[in-house]
Amino acid sequence: MEAQEIENRESFLRRLYTPPGSVLFSEDEATRIEMAYDLAKLAHRWQLRKDGTRYFEHPRRVALQLLDAIELYDCETIIVGLLHDGYEDSPKHVNPAKVRVLGGEGAARKLRLLSKVPKEDYVERLLKYADWMTLTAKLCDRYDNYGDLEGRDDAFQRKQTLETRDVYLPLFEHLSDITPKPYKARVDCMFEKLAWMVRQRAAVLGLQG
Repeated sequence: MEAQEIENRESFLRRLYTPPGSVLFSEDEATRIEMAYDLAKLAHRWQLRKDGTRYFEHPRRVALQLLDAIELYDCETIIVGLLHDGYEDSPKHVNPAKVRVLGGEGAARKLRLLSKVPKEDYVERLLKYADWMTLTAKLCDRYDNYGDLEGRDDAFQRKQTLETRDVYLPLFEHLSDITPKPYKARVDCMFEKLAWMVRQRAAVLGLQG
């Protein structure tokens, strides 16, 4: 995973209330994203990643990838980037009804698509129903998760590598086909970085294909 500056609430919100965010987001949208940030932090408050870091860092990084790497200043997508794991991990705090209040029906729909509820036919649902912004949020999610495998046992790395190579990379190839031209180069760049990481790790793990 690429090195990033230390982030906190102040630095995240600065992106919303100073240019270009203050130009591309309305004041109402920036406020709703700020509320989603706080809700995500509450939803994951006691959860830790496998490496012992607090779980909230992951959804925040996904939102930052959407803002910084993809330059996707879409209120619905940023809200869902922050809350995408909450529906599964903390449904007491995050559910489609709450997300609908924050981001409208579009955000609630994105949340349902990105959540593995139910787990069956998850990728098929994404392929059939997700728009390019929802798939871009999924790309940022997988990119961050896959870049966070150092120190994990070989069995987990093999599982994640095979799943990313055989299931998600084809999905993200479809994303490349439907991404609008202004965003395509940045989406393709993240896809190629992810594909490169997968090839490198697959070689180390002795995975053929």
